[in-house]
Amino acid sequence: MEPPADPVTPSPSHAQTLVQWLRFLRWPNLVIIAATMSLVRYAVIEPHLALPGLFAVSTAGFVVMVISTMLIAAAGYVANDLVDQKIDEINRPGRVHVGRLISADGANRLAMFLFVASALALIPLLWTTGFEWWEAVFPLSGAGLLAYAYGLKCKPVIGNLVVSVLSALIPLLVFYAERPGLHVDSLRPVTILVWGYAAFAFATSLFREVIKDLEDVKGDEIFGCSTLAVIRPGAADRLARATLALIPFGLVTFLVVIDAEVLAALAALGLVGLPLGLAARALWPRGIHPRETYARISLWTKLTMLGGLALLPLLAGG
Repeated sequence: MEPPADPVTPSPSHAQTLVQWLRFLRWPNLVIIAATMSLVRYAVIEPHLALPGLFAVSTAGFVVMVISTMLIAAAGYVANDLVDQKIDEINRPGRVHVGRLISADGANRLAMFLFVASALALIPLLWTTGFEWWEAVFPLSGAGLLAYAYGLKCKPVIGNLVVSVLSALIPLLVFYAERPGLHVDSLRPVTILVWGYAAFAFATSLFREVIKDLEDVKGDEIFGCSTLAVIRPGAADRLARATLALIPFGLVTFLVVIDAEVLAALAALGLVGLPLGLAARALWPRGIHPRETYARISLWTKLTMLGGLALLPLLAGG
C-alpha cells in the first residue's frame, strides 16, 4: 500500500498575486501620497492663483512630481521590508513578503530600480523648470528613506522623526513648487493652511511611529533593534501621550487662527476628533498595553490622518 501523497499547496491565482504585490508596495499609502499632493494643488493652490488656471508647474510636471514621489516611497517600503525580514517574521508573520513573494536579492534590485526610476522620472521636470531648490527634496527624501531602513529605524526617536519629517514634506513640496503662481494677497492664508496641515501630518506620523514601535517591541528586542520602546518603554509611552495631547490642541489653535467657519469646525470634530478620541481612549490607561491594543491605536491614527486629509478642501474653501 502506497503512503498518502503530501498535500499540495495550491499556487496563488494571478489576482491573489497582484493583491500581494499591492500590499507589498503599500498601495493605500501611495494613494494617500497622490491624493495629498493633488488636494494641495487643486483644492488649496488653484483658487488663489494670480492668473486663473496658470500654475507655476505644468500639469505634466505635476504628474511627474507625483509619480517620482510615489516611486521613492515605494522604494523605501521595499528596502524597509528587506531589512526587517526577520523582525517581521515575529511581529507580523502573516504579512512577510520578502522571501515569499520575492527573494531578498530580488527585493534589493527592486528597491534600487524604483529609486533610479524616480530619478529618471524627474528629468522632464528639470528640463522644463531648470533646477529649483525644492527639487532637492526628492534625492534628500530618497537618502532619508535609505538611512531609515538601513539604520535609523532601530535608533531611539531619530527614526521616528525622519518618517514624520518626510510625511510633512509632501504637502510642502507642492506648495513651494506652486508658490510663484499665487496671488500676492493669498500668500499668507495659503502658507498658514499648508504649514498647518504639514504640522498635523508630522504630529500624527510621529504618534503612529511611536505606537508602531510599542506594537513591534518583541521582534525588535530579539534582533537588537534599540528603539525607544525597547530601551525605555515608559519614555516611549510618555512620548506617545504627549504627542497625542498636542494634536487636538494644535488643531483647535489652527482653526482659531484661520477663523474657520462653523461647518469646517464641526467637520474637524467628526473627521479628526472622533478617531483621535478613540485612539486616546485605548491609550488612556497608563502603562504598557498588549500588542492588539497598539494595533487598534495605529488603525485609529491612520483614520485620523485620512480625516485630516478629507478636511483640507473644507478648510481651503472656508
